[in-house]
Amino acid sequence: MAKGIVAILDDITQQRIRDLWTEFEDIFGVHGVSITPYPHFSFHVADNYDGALLDELEALVPMVSPMTFKTAGLGIFTGAVPVMHLNVVRHGALSRLHKALHSIGNKYGQSNMDYYAPNNWLPHITLAQGDFSLAQIPQALELLQTRDFNWQGQVVGFGVLANHQSEPTISYMLR
Repeated sequence: MAKGIVAILDDITQQRIRDLWTEFEDIFGVHGVSITPYPHFSFHVADNYDGALLDELEALVPMVSPMTFKTAGLGIFTGAVPVMHLNVVRHGALSRLHKALHSIGNKYGQSNMDYYAPNNWLPHITLAQGDFSLAQIPQALELLQTRDFNWQGQVVGFGVLANHQSEPTISYMLR
């Protein structure tokens, strides 16, 4: 079971994402995103973390403030199991937070995923994955093509999230 250090999003953004998840489930019958049913984007992902991770994450909290982020349309990670997502725009403060959290995650993670390394990181909020098929992509794009996905939200904290039906196991709320 994978775990990740993730962004905790503001309530409005979380509800917007949950509404899209519900719509995808109602229309396409997909619910694979419910493996991690907490709207987020990931800074670091590993198979597991050493317990000392939590102390270092907690020490970082006083040095970080809530920050604004923007989304910029839809994206698709292709492959046998496609992932439809909202693109999150990287900016200086977000990239610095990612670098700090990724460094901490690398110290304590086992089997760290290279997709989240600073030079590879494409922050995104997942809309459909797992049971979402290649054949459903055109239908999903048709459904969403006229919607505005240039949103603004807030990262209000970060947490450690397990890849199963749970809220973050530990949350660090920013001031």
